[in-house]
Amino acid sequence: MKKALALHFLAAAFPRLIAAGPAGELLKESSLDEILMVAGLTARPGTAAEKDQLQETTCAANAAYLALALAGNPEPLRDIVCALGVSAPTPETSLEAIRQFLRETGISCAAVRGGTEVLGMVRSGFAILHATRPQNLPGGGVEVTGHYLVVDDYDPVTGTLRVYDPPALPYRSLAGDVLKPWTGHALLFGDSAWALSRRNAGLTATAVGLLAGSVLCFLASVWNLRRKSSGALQELQFIFPGWLDGG
Repeated sequence: MKKALALHFLAAAFPRLIAAGPAGELLKESSLDEILMVAGLTARPGTAAEKDQLQETTCAANAAYLALALAGNPEPLRDIVCALGVSAPTPETSLEAIRQFLRETGISCAAVRGGTEVLGMVRSGFAILHATRPQNLPGGGVEVTGHYLVVDDYDPVTGTLRVYDPPALPYRSLAGDVLKPWTGHALLFGDSAWALSRRNAGLTATAVGLLAGSVLCFLASVWNLRRKSSGALQELQFIFPGWLDGG
């Protein structure tokens, strides 16, 4: 009873804190739509009553909502939450689960692990990044949890990206600052995924070229060795003809 009263008091005093645990957070779909509109994107049509309703969601569902809108295939937040879940036994939705869900909705993406070079691919495309975020706990403790955010519009001149991290409005950040909490795991979409495939194709061609060069060098060395061995045998046969013939 005392524990229940304590939780009720904390929920009333700190609703955002209590709602931000493994079970998810409370957010309106209209809040995500505002993020899209600030970025110059069109939000999914819907009634105000539907969009202004508080929903239990997660950063994974929020990132998927934004990604679907960026890809031109928006879906209701409640459907995304239902598909990804907010009360699963594990405290975090995996990046692979997000990729599978987006693929089922017709959005293709490429999973990648890397660093600055990956962020440099996010120009006309976009990406979902897996990061870490410290979370304050009741009693003064701090817990580091997984977190998802969306980035796009990389500017190679300023070295900045546009960051979508609900409920905050989109903002520009230096790539170096994005790298700090980023785990290196990401999903690339659109031209970003195409840039990754071109890079991988280039790396594959380079690797094949290096392998072919190594094979040719090996064959050349074997050929030279055989020629030297053949020459040595001919010299011995000339000096000791009977011995080499077994006579």
